[in-house]
Amino acid sequence: MIKFHGTPIGGSRADAVQALRGRYGLVSYARPDQLNITLEVCRGFILDNGAFSQWRKGATEFGDYDGYTAWVEKLQQHPRFLWAIIPDHIAGSEAKNNEYLARWPKHLRGVPVYHMHHSLDRLLWLAQNYETVALGGGIGYEVLKSRIWWQRIREMMDVVDWHGRPLCRLHSLRMLDPRVFTVLPLSSGDSTNV
Repeated sequence: MIKFHGTPIGGSRADAVQALRGRYGLVSYARPDQLNITLEVCRGFILDNGAFSQWRKGATEFGDYDGYTAWVEKLQQHPRFLWAIIPDHIAGSEAKNNEYLARWPKHLRGVPVYHMHHSLDRLLWLAQNYETVALGGGIGYEVLKSRIWWQRIREMMDVVDWHGRPLCRLHSLRMLDPRVFTVLPLSSGDSTNV
């Protein structure tokens, strides 16, 4: 499983270089502070749209869609760029998140986010239509590893996991806890804690 370490890394520039060298990085559009370090020392990197930061500030829409796609367009040319998380809204409806998917330029390598409060039919559709799907929290599932969270994870795996062989690659958002990633068929995951 590939573990992506979110930036910015605390401490000095030297601390960030040491923490990221030879690893995989994640750079958020909301906090591109250490983009140059990531480009310089990481084995590979993904781009995050910053929706979590916007949601925590109370935003009800994804902010700068065009600015984000232009940023991804530029960085996709880097040889270690892997993919970008397609804009989403954590508390948003399926319809709103589907609008964001429909706007995504087809030539950009993008990964959609499935939020746990959305229907399992949407999860199945994403898994059948995308090479990778990112699994994120959602309304009512904010507490990682709670009883209700694990119940929903079981329901999700019943839809996309066929005896350890998922329909697509699964990426976990903010779930790099060994008690989570060691029991799920994930191809990658991210966290802001190194």
